[in-house]
Amino acid sequence: MDSTTEKIKLIMKHFSMNKKKFAEKIGIQQSTLEHILNNRNNASLDVIGKICIAFPEINVGWLLIGRGEMIENYRVSNIIDEIFSKECNVHKIKEMLTYIYEHPEN
Repeated sequence: MDSTTEKIKLIMKHFSMNKKKFAEKIGIQQSTLEHILNNRNNASLDVIGKICIAFPEINVGWLLIGRGEMIENYRVSNIIDEIFSKECNVHKIKEMLTYIYEHPEN
């Protein structure tokens, strides 16, 4: 099982975010994030909560205890918002559309 630090790195990679953008998105100082990523400090429950609020598609069970997949599911409204965001890329759109195709019940 990956550590919380490794999971945060996976989230950043998944959303193609650098440290500055990720810290801004979740509402923490970049230095706080760097301390977490460098294993100087553990991610506090407050930081984990901010990640879950900023990225509602992240599976909380996966983030906290490694249960399930990183991405819980995609909702159509989330996908539409993401497609029209400035940070969306072709890989992410393909991933979201693949998920919808494979999970029509959502």
